[in-house]
Amino acid sequence: MEVLQLWLLIVGVYRLVMASLMIFKKKTFVIKTLYSLEPKNVSDLTTRILFLWVFGNSILTISTALNYENNGLFYLTWFSFVAGLSHYLLEFLYFKTNNFKNNISQLFFAGPAVFFMTIRILHMN
Repeated sequence: MEVLQLWLLIVGVYRLVMASLMIFKKKTFVIKTLYSLEPKNVSDLTTRILFLWVFGNSILTISTALNYENNGLFYLTWFSFVAGLSHYLLEFLYFKTNNFKNNISQLFFAGPAVFFMTIRILHMN
């Protein structure tokens, strides 16, 4: 198992655990961990949408780690990491709905994943 493959598996399992916490703790967990500066903007619907994103992304990431040679799946996972990282950076830098502390987890997991997945994509062809 390659290092990137193992990293994707760790990230996928971590996100699956986070999605499970979102189910049980609901809105308060999302406010505390993600949108601490604008808690009034977080609704039950926002929490459910975020849960679906994190749950779907975790399944996609675990699938990619287990089926590492599937290029289409790899590209889709890479795009989901880029989209997620872009979203959190926009929330932090432009909309100012969260702070740096809320982005550490996203930066720690998605940052290296995007970087190393991009290197693999460039070396695929």
